Amino acid sequence: MSFLDRLLPKRVLPGKLSEADGFADLDLPLIRVSGTDVSPLYECVGRVEGVTVGFLVQLDGIWNEQKLEGTEATVFWGTGELGSLGVHSNNLVALLALKYGINSLSERAMLSRAYAQVVCLAGNPTRVPRENLKMKFFFNSEDEHRYAEVFVNLDFDSATGHLHEKDPEYRLPLLRSLTEA
Repeated sequence: MSFLDRLLPKRVLPGKLSEADGFADLDLPLIRVSGTDVSPLYECVGRVEGVTVGFLVQLDGIWNEQKLEGTEATVFWGTGELGSLGVHSNNLVALLALKYGINSLSERAMLSRAYAQVVCLAGNPTRVPRENLKMKFFFNSEDEHRYAEVFVNLDFDSATGHLHEKDPEYRLPLLRSLTEA
């Protein structure tokens, strides 16, 4: 068991759903870090509106560093996935569908793995799990009906995983990307 695993809570703690300025953003306790240094797994689970919801983040091990033109900033491009934690992730899909007003998808099961291209906007994903990460996931770039972007942040200081909307226009495509819809 890693040092970070010993620090993270073992019971289901409250999560937070923020609905402000037309966005629905979810912050869940980061309950477990596993996998390898090259391909870490992060489990985020919490209770929101009386229901336990959750998702898994897996980052792949190959990252391409890119300096942003005209700045000192560096981003990292790679791949990853949002994965299912079973019933907790199905509850997540139902919660998002309800909040997004897309009730027709509320009964859908989350895919075991939803693959994405990832850009790490802050933090260095090659040094995980020692550094906070702010990332944007790009789903299904080849299918405009499923193309979606979402922010996924891992905050080790507060042991929290964030699933934040990039733009409300991605709501239906995000749910399609996370399910077989």
